[in-house]
Amino acid sequence: MELKRANTKEERENVKKLYLTAFPKEERKPFDLIIEKQAEGGADIFYLEDNGEFSGLAIPAMDKDIVLLVFFAIADGKRGGGCGSKALQMIMEKYKGKRFILEIEDTTADAENKEQRIRRKNFYIKNGLIDTGFMINIMGVDMEVLGNTTDITFEEHRHVYENAFGREISEKIRRVE
Repeated sequence: MELKRANTKEERENVKKLYLTAFPKEERKPFDLIIEKQAEGGADIFYLEDNGEFSGLAIPAMDKDIVLLVFFAIADGKRGGGCGSKALQMIMEKYKGKRFILEIEDTTADAENKEQRIRRKNFYIKNGLIDTGFMINIMGVDMEVLGNTTDITFEEHRHVYENAFGREISEKIRRVE
């Protein structure tokens, strides 16, 4: 498994195709904005490759000592064989020493994909992440925040979005009480 910065047009196209199919429209940010933020240093676009084949994507945003894994997806046909765990461990190792967080859809809500949400949370817990103790609502979607520490505040979390994607997006984030 290799974690490489998506720099070529082909790599970005593979990432974009998976991005558009793996995440609901209401959770996505404009892909051109993500490319722009990579150029500015507020975010990265990683291309995951296994045995020469495109295997997934990882899009972290950074602010000071905080890394927010905004998007992470494994390609169809690569799921279920340990590829996701290996990729996540590589990403967390890359940012070792930093506070590392990510968001998942609320596992307590009644939803058609509730079982999938619970499996996703269990995957992240199995890979060493813990519940940070707060939830957010981003653009109308309730999300649980998981990380490698509980030493992070809602305000710090929101600031990562402001730094990476601008005030317009960060103002759409609310703490769920």
